Amino acid sequence: MRVPRVHVPGASVGHTVALPEEEAHHVATVLRRGIGDRVEVVGAGGKVLDATIHEVREVEGAPPEVRLRVGDAVPGATADGVPWTVAVAPVKEKSFDIAVRLASELGLERLIPLRAERGQVQLVPSSKRAGRWLRIAAEAAKQSGRARPVEVGEAAGLEEVVERARQADETVWIATPGGPAPTLDALLGATGQPGPSLFLIGPEGGFSPAEVATATAAGARPLGFPTPVLRTPTAIALVAALGALARWDSLRSSPGFGGFPVDEQERGR
Repeated sequence: MRVPRVHVPGASVGHTVALPEEEAHHVATVLRRGIGDRVEVVGAGGKVLDATIHEVREVEGAPPEVRLRVGDAVPGATADGVPWTVAVAPVKEKSFDIAVRLASELGLERLIPLRAERGQVQLVPSSKRAGRWLRIAAEAAKQSGRARPVEVGEAAGLEEVVERARQADETVWIATPGGPAPTLDALLGATGQPGPSLFLIGPEGGFSPAEVATATAAGARPLGFPTPVLRTPTAIALVAALGALARWDSLRSSPGFGGFPVDEQERGR
């Protein structure tokens, strides 16, 4: 039986914690777990902890109250994504909802709604919209077994996003029609691990020449996709797939990957 995974930011070893209402409803009502059943808790910093259901109280007209007794860290369970940020100009709100879900399921670190010159959606601050994206990200991470959901940042312009990446010493990639497909060696870099990177994805009309020039002047490298125009969720999925391939390549090259020694001849291929 699959062990449910819940997100409780304040959880720590040896403590008893109460689940938030939505998590409590999902565990007790949807999954029908009860006292003594195991649950994995994602606490501060994405650490995954073992826990058991200590108490379930039925509340009339409201979700049940569920308390967990938190145990030790789960061996080998870590944040398993890549330290990549995607800044993307959304076309439609529903498409961005799908993009948030895919980014969280596939292990991207951060997603930023990008204000672009040719963007068709006005990105204005909205606590309701931000709250929905947080819920979508958390739900997707939980369902896919990720240790932490994708972080959804505040909307920002290209210059601001690129400057922050430059200050953080991140590798910057910009999606351009006809650009070269990145190799795993380029994505992994000198460290052999997927490093902090920013991927810029424009609207349907693409980035303007001025935006491309700004990003290129800051050191952005061109990134080609299989087709010149992609829906936002598809572009997100492709970047995340590149991250998964890069991470897989770096893991399989490490000694003892998967509990088995890596054949030296295979490693050299």
